[in-house]
Amino acid sequence: MKVRQINVFAIGMLVSTWVLANAGTKVGSLSTNNDNFLTNLQTVTKTNFKNIANLGIPSAQSSFPGYSSNKINDGVLTTTVGPSYSWTNGHFYTANGRLPQWVQLSYAEKRMFAKVVIYTSSGYEMKDYDIQVRNGKNWITVVEQRGNTNVKRIHTFTPVSGTVLRILALRGPDRQKVYARLNEVEVFEVAENLALSAIVTAQSSFSGYSPTRVNDGSTNTKVGPSYSWSNEHKYTKDGHLSQWLQLDFGKSKTLSKVVLYTSLGYEIKDYDIQVWTDNRWVKVVQQRGNTSVSRAHTFAPIIGSKLRVIGHRGPDNQNEYVRINELEVY
Repeated sequence: MKVRQINVFAIGMLVSTWVLANAGTKVGSLSTNNDNFLTNLQTVTKTNFKNIANLGIPSAQSSFPGYSSNKINDGVLTTTVGPSYSWTNGHFYTANGRLPQWVQLSYAEKRMFAKVVIYTSSGYEMKDYDIQVRNGKNWITVVEQRGNTNVKRIHTFTPVSGTVLRILALRGPDRQKVYARLNEVEVFEVAENLALSAIVTAQSSFSGYSPTRVNDGSTNTKVGPSYSWSNEHKYTKDGHLSQWLQLDFGKSKTLSKVVLYTSLGYEIKDYDIQVWTDNRWVKVVQQRGNTSVSRAHTFAPIIGSKLRVIGHRGPDNQNEYVRINELEVY
């Protein structure tokens, strides 16, 4: 599945033509009729995702009279044929109505798109189409579907951020190939792991156990310097517990969930999680007696620019060391 970047001629304006620019790198994709999203995308297994189609503003390059683009996110999942249920392009009944044609959902702020469900009209299934996301000035193709005969199709792909998601209809069914019908679109996003772009520091670090291990994207819970951070204990002046490890996001973010991964057999036992907000640290999690190698913490949303874990006690077999293998922050 290819990624193509398409120049947007006027930022903030809807475009009626598109021009392919340089090919980019691939975006991983899984197109399936079975909803196996949770078993195929590790990022989604760690977070919740929801349908945000109704939050987008629908529009289309052209619309056949009565077949409004508003139908694609009205929440009605019927695949019945007719203007009460679907959008279709204008073909020669409107200016510039011939395929290819786009229909899209525009969002007021960036979203992390990860899954799209397409509902077409029964007996008039849209055969060929692409799904694209606009990121800045460029369009990124996340799905290329050819030869579809299903009235409903689920597409999952590596999450891509953007402000507009559009379906570029290329061909209708064999019985009426000049028209592409779309009854409903469901759009699912996955929360961005804010830890991945944060700057990490620690009060102390045991030799080789770099704090950068905690946001390298690996949720491996093996023991060792290749996988985790740990405090220095007696080997430095300020290495004894309690010890802090900090993520700096650079600017204020809304935070509501932290997933902490420790080392198997050396699970961090006692710790707090704090957020820097209003020029002070606010405790959002107090964990005591942990024996789990990974633990998810959810809390009331709080706006802050930094988050830190304060390790108070390691495992019983080595209580003077706290190990953290990975942090995910949402």
